[in-house]
Amino acid sequence: MSLQIARLSWSLVLEPVRGGLVEAPPWPAGLAPVAPVPPRDPIDQVLEGPFPQRVLGRGVTDGIGWTVSGLGRSVAWTAVASWEAGEEDGESPAFPTEALRASAVAALFGESTLPEFLYGLEDDWQLVGVAELHASLWMGLLDEPPPRSGAVMVGDCVVARGVGAGDGHVAFEAKAGFRGTRDRPVASQRLRVLCEGWRERSPAPAEYGALALGWGSLARAATRRAAALNAVTTEAELACGWAVAGGPWPGDPPDLPRLAARLDALRVGLRQDLEQLDALAAPLRRAATRLLGEAAPIEPGGPCPEASGDGRELVDRLRALERSAERWAVALGSSRALLD
Repeated sequence: MSLQIARLSWSLVLEPVRGGLVEAPPWPAGLAPVAPVPPRDPIDQVLEGPFPQRVLGRGVTDGIGWTVSGLGRSVAWTAVASWEAGEEDGESPAFPTEALRASAVAALFGESTLPEFLYGLEDDWQLVGVAELHASLWMGLLDEPPPRSGAVMVGDCVVARGVGAGDGHVAFEAKAGFRGTRDRPVASQRLRVLCEGWRERSPAPAEYGALALGWGSLARAATRRAAALNAVTTEAELACGWAVAGGPWPGDPPDLPRLAARLDALRVGLRQDLEQLDALAAPLRRAATRLLGEAAPIEPGGPCPEASGDGRELVDRLRALERSAERWAVALGSSRALLD
């Protein structure tokens, strides 16, 4: 097998700092120009966000196509840089990641760098993260990925989760193969649509990536809050035991009202985090279906863990901790009544 075409779809995802019924702010300076977003119906704005879920603009800069996608509560600027093998490249050159990434970023920001752009962001916008897809077209048919490899077969295309550079980076890999010259245009077009979207439909990696970035941010916040709640719950268990059984307490006696307030604050905060994670479940599964295809399973350990059982398992584990804390909050109230 030999690499024929390499495409890198690089998406910068931003969202307005202010939510609610506030109109969409002016576009950030320094990005590819797009027409302003027309005013939205207030009901649509509350349910979906200030941006319609479709392509808002397309263009070409220095031969590199770019797309601006409305994603409800966020916007993605996507540039797709391509490389095609020539006779001088040999049998199987490496995927030119850095060169394509530099070309995509230059198409969006011109002479500015990403850090310079982010530093110049005004108070209206904030960074959600970056979604990236490495798409490659190979001469030859691809093998079925082994079980539990993290990849799924979608027709003649293999889609897998890539390794992100950090919490704010979601990466995917897609490989398509062809056998003869008649099959090549079909496989190439499949990868092109995956990278660029189609007509008014946003690129699937940008759509799923934006949701996955938001889900990851919420999940990390909920996990940190759950760790703090677990520690306070342990204190509540010890304090309830002391209140019921009596006996000495190392140091000053526990401040039950203050402990109850801490427990309630963390428990309510975790419950709100879980409600937001639950609200993302259905959009994540729809976006995962767009990315992988209708027939592809959304399984644990696959390219879309946020939309699979992996994500549900985390939410269920955090919810069990919140319910346990709720029971200890009731017990703490009863313990306070014993001491009054």
